[in-house]
Amino acid sequence: MNSRPPHWPEPKKNRFFSFGCSMTSFAWPSWADLIAYHNNADVYFNSGGPGTGNRTIMQLVHEADSICSFRPEDTVLVMLTSPWRNDTFIRGEWQPRGSVYNDAFGDHYTPDWKSKFWSIEMGIMNTWLAAKSIHDLLSYRNVKFKILTALPYEIEPSEFFDGSPTNYDISFYQAQLKKYLSVEKTLWSFSNDGPYTKEDRYWFNDMGCHDVHPTIIQHAHYVRDHLPEFYNEDLEKSAHELHSMIEPESHRVNYFKPEIQKYFGVKLGSMTYVIDGNINPYPNFKDYS
Repeated sequence: MNSRPPHWPEPKKNRFFSFGCSMTSFAWPSWADLIAYHNNADVYFNSGGPGTGNRTIMQLVHEADSICSFRPEDTVLVMLTSPWRNDTFIRGEWQPRGSVYNDAFGDHYTPDWKSKFWSIEMGIMNTWLAAKSIHDLLSYRNVKFKILTALPYEIEPSEFFDGSPTNYDISFYQAQLKKYLSVEKTLWSFSNDGPYTKEDRYWFNDMGCHDVHPTIIQHAHYVRDHLPEFYNEDLEKSAHELHSMIEPESHRVNYFKPEIQKYFGVKLGSMTYVIDGNINPYPNFKDYS
C-alpha cells in the first residue's frame, strides 16, 4: 500500500499541553518543555507564566479545553503553584504579582487589604478548588494527565509567608488536595532539599545573586525521579547541553537563544506574556493543531 486510503480518518496529532507558573515556563527550558520536546510532541502548548496563581492555572486549563477540545490522545501536564497568590485580570493581562506576602507588592497587598480580602484558608481553598476542577475535567475528557505542584501547598513558611497557623480547620481541603496530586513532592522541595544547594543555581550578574528557579539539569532530574515514563537518554543529554549554554549576563540573553527558544511551547488562551512592555503576541484563541 503506497498511499493512505481516502476514507481513512486523519491521524491524530500528538498534542502536549502544560500549565503552571514560572517553574513551568521561564527563561530556559523547564521540566514540561523537556518532556514535550523529547516525547515526540507534534503540537506543544505551554501556558505557564511567571507569578501565575492557581486561579489563573485553572482558568487556562478550561480555556485550552474549550479551544482545542481535549481528547484521549492528548497529554496534559499541570503544575499548580503556591496557595499564597491572588490572581486578577486587569488591563488585558493576568497580573504576575506572585505572593500576597511579598513586600515588593506592599502597595497592592497592604495589611488593610489582606484583612478584608484575604486569608490563609482562602489560599488553601482556592488551591483545592483548582486541583479538583482540573482533575474532574481531565478525567472526564479521558486524557493522559499529571497534576503536580511547584511550591509548598501546606501551611508552612514559603513564598514570603511566615507559616502562621489558622484557627479554622482546613484539614479537609488539604487531605482532598493530596488525592488529586500525581506527585506529592514539590519541584521546589526537590531542587532545594539535597543533593542540591543554592550555589547549584544559575548566577546572574544583573541580579547580583543566584536565581531561585531550578536549573535545566534539576528540571531533567525531576522528570527522571518523579515522571519516569517521560524520561529518556536524549532528554538527559539535551539538559546537559542546554545547561552549558546558560550565560550569567542576564535572563534575556539566554531566553532569546535559538537553541533554547525551540523548546518553548505556544501560549494559549488569555495567558499574555510581556516583553519590553509590549504584550507579545497574546492572547491566543487559535487551535494550531
